Amino acid sequence: MFTLRAVVLWTINDYPTLGTLCGCPYSGYKGCVVCGEQTHCIRHPKSKKQSYAGHKRYLPYKHPFRSQRNAFNGEKEFTTAPEPLSGEEIFINVNYVINKWGKGANNKESDIQKTSTGRGESLVGTMLNIPGKTKDGLQARLDLSHFGLKPELQVHIEGNKTTLPTASYTLTTEEKTMFCKTLYNLRVPQGYCSNFSSLVSLKDRKLIGLKSHDYHMLMQQFLPIAIRSIMPKSTRDAITIFCFIFKSICSKEIKVKELDKLQEELCVTLCLLEKYFPPSFFDVMVHLTLHLIREVKLCGPVCFRWMYPFERCMKVINGHVKNKNKPQGCIAEENIAEEIIEFLSEFQKNMNTVGIPLEKHNNFGNHIDDYSISLRDGTPVSACRSVQVSPDLFIKAHFYVEKELLVSKESVSETVRWISHGPNTNVLKYDAYDINGYTFRTKCREGKVHKNSGVSVVATDTHISNEVVTYDQNSYYGVVKEIWVIDYHFKKIPLFMCEWVDNKNGVKKDPVGYTLVKLGRLGHKDDPLILASQARQVFYVTDQLNKKMTIIFMSPPKNYRDTYDDVDEEFSIVLFPHNDNILPRVDPLDLRKESRNDYFRTDCPGIVIHKAHENP
Repeated sequence: MFTLRAVVLWTINDYPTLGTLCGCPYSGYKGCVVCGEQTHCIRHPKSKKQSYAGHKRYLPYKHPFRSQRNAFNGEKEFTTAPEPLSGEEIFINVNYVINKWGKGANNKESDIQKTSTGRGESLVGTMLNIPGKTKDGLQARLDLSHFGLKPELQVHIEGNKTTLPTASYTLTTEEKTMFCKTLYNLRVPQGYCSNFSSLVSLKDRKLIGLKSHDYHMLMQQFLPIAIRSIMPKSTRDAITIFCFIFKSICSKEIKVKELDKLQEELCVTLCLLEKYFPPSFFDVMVHLTLHLIREVKLCGPVCFRWMYPFERCMKVINGHVKNKNKPQGCIAEENIAEEIIEFLSEFQKNMNTVGIPLEKHNNFGNHIDDYSISLRDGTPVSACRSVQVSPDLFIKAHFYVEKELLVSKESVSETVRWISHGPNTNVLKYDAYDINGYTFRTKCREGKVHKNSGVSVVATDTHISNEVVTYDQNSYYGVVKEIWVIDYHFKKIPLFMCEWVDNKNGVKKDPVGYTLVKLGRLGHKDDPLILASQARQVFYVTDQLNKKMTIIFMSPPKNYRDTYDDVDEEFSIVLFPHNDNILPRVDPLDLRKESRNDYFRTDCPGIVIHKAHENP
């Protein structure tokens, strides 16, 4: 017998539970656990909602937004931002708290309403005006009349006709259709995200059935693309900045010196959203965005602390339960069995394991024997074919391998000596290949849902000017046309033959920072081959502004192992920039001018409200 003493170090919970644990329920006026007693919250009498607007006080003291009134809440703001409580202050607050454990411990604070699935749901629901999801409507506009704000957006009543003037975020029917079609036509690499075509209802012009990770991808990647050519520019740019800030926060590499600048830009962006969106849009979840960068400073990158790994782990653990009468025993037995199998498979690396799939995402690559592929007439074909290619292409492939392996080599290795003897005249062709954490497929073997043929490579270009030689690294983009494996008797080297976009006339960057390519404008036809170890996967999204152009998105690799003991370094020539997947943010300097004409629209008619329901 002994006395067991336990301490709660941390918990994994949603925000309502956090508020209950901190004594700061999010449904109250002090719903922010960081701002505490100094939380700025206003109750709206018509919509019966609480607004956590008022982000001007988080700006620098001399920022021009602080003196602007018309586009905000009608008042100037010169108060300072609240300081988070220190450890001593928190201890004093909870020092006299008395816990009463028992059956009746669960009070009404445990039954509070669940929060929305995310800020993305609020944005999309408001823009598409989805009933039950939008933060706009008749009651929200009546609140504007109550506080005397933005008279251009207040309700117009003429007899039995009630009209809501169109705000800057209001989309017309054509713009909603374009928004939904952009998401519906997305084709991404396998395993990148959900199939968005199954989450879009073109008939109703809305999104349905999105999970947490779907909104995560929507906010970081696809929402700026979906609104690229719709709604007024000022509102569109503010939403784009908001999405790019989320992308920067969730990146794996964080520059500490830039966090303060990012925090200031986030405060400006929230003020811009206050300028364009109604006060009812700013619930506590939108306000909490303000404190995310503080959490990054304290705890590190967000991607190492979010719930996705735990949710995947819980799914695996739930699958271990075979007998619901003894769930703990099932989980324990399954974990023991898995640990034994993993230990034996690692200990006996040279033995063939039974029932354990091979590691596909590695640096030396694995082909995919996909026998489900068939021709147009239904004849099944093998994924691997031994063929003879044209002599010119064969010589180019052999010389390319030699050239890449001889770069920056002071002495010729034994591997290069063997390669100099030449390969087998027959080339193995595959339809799919796994390497560098990516799954590549040839262009002719693409599916209807996923696109795995996009490829990018970083190459060093040589420039000679006035007898001065300079070197520069450029990115080239294309699609995989064929996958070759050349047999050098002792070593097999995979190559990708690609169709490359002409870098001079087919690639450009827009002011936002996206790289756009014209896939129909091909170039570099004399140099189509690259080593498979040099390839990085990309996918292309059609640009709304120019249907002939496509926007490039980088696909993250799926490397789950930190070291690769079996990899031959001579065949792992990977030239990947570290931050190529992070889009630059929009400079908001041109958005800081005070104007009363950019939070409403005059190019489309207002929305008529029927008596049967509030929302249009």
